[in-house]
Amino acid sequence: MMTDSVARLRSPSTRRLWLVIGALVLAVVGLGSYYFLTRGTVPNAPARTDVVSFSGTGDDVTESFSVTEPWQIHWETDGETFSFAIDGDRDYGVVIEQDGPGSGVTSPVGSGTFYIEVMAEGPWRVQIFQGE
Repeated sequence: MMTDSVARLRSPSTRRLWLVIGALVLAVVGLGSYYFLTRGTVPNAPARTDVVSFSGTGDDVTESFSVTEPWQIHWETDGETFSFAIDGDRDYGVVIEQDGPGSGVTSPVGSGTFYIEVMAEGPWRVQIFQGE
């Protein structure tokens, strides 16, 4: 004969409760793992900081710069055409092609030492930022 406490542990409502608790634990662990795997950063990552800026009025190859993920490239041009490729530890190829004036942001994935090859007709500016 089962005691009352053992009977309660084996009851269908108790089993459902443990299944719900188990599912919640798995969801929290899964979401936490997804965050760290996709973001690659610590939750308290430092604020965005300026790494380096480049500007010109035509074709150019920038100096090398080193970044860790996450990083961003803010670009702007007032020229007729503008494009740039990222090369270095990883070859991203041409990532921006712009006809006419414009601006934007791109966030390459990965860390390392890179340089930018700019092809432009007219003035341009590129800023590299580290962090969010």
